Amino acid sequence: MGKNNVANIRHNTIISEGDVVIMTEGGDSTNTVNMQHNAIIGMNDYLASVAGNKTELAAGHFAYNSSAKVNYAGNLFWNVKNGQCPSGSVCNKNPQLTNMTLANFDAAPLAGSPLVDAVAVLSGVNHDFLTQPRPVGGKADIGAYERQAGGSTTPTPPVVTPPTTPPVNPPVACTRKAPTLTLGKAANASAGSKLSYSVAVRNNDTATCNNTKFTLARTVASGWTGTLSATSVTLAPGATGHATLAVTSPAGAKAATFAVGAGTSSPVGKTHTTSAASSYTVNAAPAATGGLKGTIATGSSSYRAGKKVRMIATVLESGKAAVHTRVSFTLTKPNGIKIVKTATTDSYGQARWDFVTGTGSSSIGKYNAAYVATKGGATAKASTTFTVIK
Repeated sequence: MGKNNVANIRHNTIISEGDVVIMTEGGDSTNTVNMQHNAIIGMNDYLASVAGNKTELAAGHFAYNSSAKVNYAGNLFWNVKNGQCPSGSVCNKNPQLTNMTLANFDAAPLAGSPLVDAVAVLSGVNHDFLTQPRPVGGKADIGAYERQAGGSTTPTPPVVTPPTTPPVNPPVACTRKAPTLTLGKAANASAGSKLSYSVAVRNNDTATCNNTKFTLARTVASGWTGTLSATSVTLAPGATGHATLAVTSPAGAKAATFAVGAGTSSPVGKTHTTSAASSYTVNAAPAATGGLKGTIATGSSSYRAGKKVRMIATVLESGKAAVHTRVSFTLTKPNGIKIVKTATTDSYGQARWDFVTGTGSSSIGKYNAAYVATKGGATAKASTTFTVIK
């Protein structure tokens, strides 16, 4: 969303096993999103299932980094995360479609479906996805299909009359423009840790251009490891593609700030060549007393709200794993509230704490993760930070 935009999302039937069925991004109080008469159907979140969470569902609608006004009217929400169902929606009712499997999805509503004759007719919306008349009866059906009299969803092919004169306006030429490339914010961790940086590239070509394959590249310090989750993305004009850059520093890296970079190019040439920069700061080894030394790390510099953050404290005694050592974690939230957790190191000298962030406003922002390890009369301390976003 850009300034002063109005987006109308109307009469769609969407099923998804992604994080979100519909996501709107960007925009401020000058923007409005009208979501009307859509059938929004969630399934198990594919990536969550791969990670071992077999019960997490796709969210229905999520506004990312957006303060745009959202108007909901006459939508059906079914089988979505946290039972999301805004006021004015049809809630917790199976839409009863012809086929609700991803492999053979058929959005035609069956007899008795709660989608049928459920909403008022929208001005100017007089046909459905199959070009069939809408409405059939006094009210319209929710979703892309309008159930016809007798239950038919097979349209009569329209009669197309070829134009008798050529188009008045000539085709608009394609104009190639430099893409927008963004790289995740600077982060810090102890030597040997892996940090993840988000990579996003937007195709800024005009709408008349063809889709373009953008090649992604990365730059890390000599001796470091940098891996992209995708080496290319194919984008239509105006579309944005995403990848993740995982950067791991050597275990013996000195305490300093190192450059991290990402770049993109395409067969178009120089116009589509651009780069973005960030950094990775290796934390200085913490001071320790009594022969104990320690580090703390998280898997990423940033996390989505509601996701699991794994904190790993590593404690060494005279250069070797300090086993059976008591570790006291302290996590300070963005609002200053502190959460404490105790653990004991394993045979590798490591103690772990898996913390699931909240989704409310008090859980969004920068966190400080610290720990104190004690063994006998000796102690060791370490800390790091990470950020939670919506």
